[in-house]
Amino acid sequence: MPDGRFDVKFEIQYPVLTSLLFNNDFYKFYIEPGQTLGMIFKNEKGKLNFLSFKGVLAHDNDQLSAFEWDNQNQKFYNTIEKLVKGNTPEQSKAQIMKSWDQTESRINHQLVSSGYSSKIKELIQSEVQLNYASQLLDYAMYHEVFAKQDSTNDNLKIPLPPDFYDFIYRLDLNKKSYLAIENFSTFINRFEYSPLFVQDDFNKQISKNYQDSYAVLDSANRKANPRLINSTMYEVAKLRTLRGRLTYSIDSIKIENYQHQINATLQDPFFKKQVELLVQKRYANNKPYELGDTYGSKMFKQIVDKYKVKVVIVDFWAQSCGPCRASIEAMKTKRLKLKDNPNLQFVFITDSSGTPDMNFYKSYTAENNMYESHIVSSDDYLAFRELFKFNGIPRYILIDADGKIRNADFALHNWKYELTKHYPQYFNFQMLNEI
Repeated sequence: MPDGRFDVKFEIQYPVLTSLLFNNDFYKFYIEPGQTLGMIFKNEKGKLNFLSFKGVLAHDNDQLSAFEWDNQNQKFYNTIEKLVKGNTPEQSKAQIMKSWDQTESRINHQLVSSGYSSKIKELIQSEVQLNYASQLLDYAMYHEVFAKQDSTNDNLKIPLPPDFYDFIYRLDLNKKSYLAIENFSTFINRFEYSPLFVQDDFNKQISKNYQDSYAVLDSANRKANPRLINSTMYEVAKLRTLRGRLTYSIDSIKIENYQHQINATLQDPFFKKQVELLVQKRYANNKPYELGDTYGSKMFKQIVDKYKVKVVIVDFWAQSCGPCRASIEAMKTKRLKLKDNPNLQFVFITDSSGTPDMNFYKSYTAENNMYESHIVSSDDYLAFRELFKFNGIPRYILIDADGKIRNADFALHNWKYELTKHYPQYFNFQMLNEI
């Protein structure tokens, strides 16, 4: 609007504590379903100064914005390789746990005399707990990655101790305030690919079309992680498996079977409602669609339109994202073999915030055969996140040869199946299996 005002609407099923990015400055805010929050800024000589919150949640946001703590994530992830290679797993865990203890003690002391509401105190405490739990899960992931790359480092030869993951019990695994925290998507991703959430038997039964696959999942985890079974954290991880199952299901009978199976094992009515929404979304995603006339759409088209006549797989990634890089590196030789394929193009998009080191960017994209790679501004990257409704990365988008969006949440690990299913005129299993 002429006075500088703008409105943003987004769909949420649960309260969210997140951030707004303006001109490389982050402004934390808290919002709940059905609520409207006003944020007032003043433009002074080209610089935005935040003035106040407005609305029912203004007081909550005033309290949250007044409380500051340093999560030291940038330092942690900048030195993760040194930590992993320079220490034994026990030493590394002890170092992270010490930082967790010190930070939590200091913050709890501050909160006692803060006068904050119990809701805001819980959100702050949940943010701290998820931060350090995520660091420990990331440590385990990087230890595995570096061990595969370097067989000479003595510290990498040492396996994680049996009690490495016992830090998870410092969390109240039924506390739903964790779902509101901005990095919950990162945490739950690491959780579900760790020994805390056993999926091997489940995936085997899925491949055999076993009728009680979610009962198998519960049985395996009841044996491996009895203290986690049926907790909120466990049910979220279980719910997230459904999205992949629905993606691969091509008939309504199989979709209904999965819906029935998971609902029979879920305890929380809220998560059963999410199952219904996921199924509705699956049916809505059956048809490719054109992008609208938004800023994000225009900027995205500027990148991908030149690849029309080819099927395009877009990969949103960042220097600091371990799973992003693991996936990129795993596909390196396949991309080289597909470099001259007339029907397929891989496109990589990152931003100057997630990948700030240009020397790293240039060398990494060259080393990993990322032939069509783009680095955009933080604002444009946020516009893409809004366009495709994602927070966590990696995120993959599948685009038809005519430029329509086929899948805005593409399962890259199943790319061969998806390409042959949707584009039999271009791809077949024999050709792709030889790559």
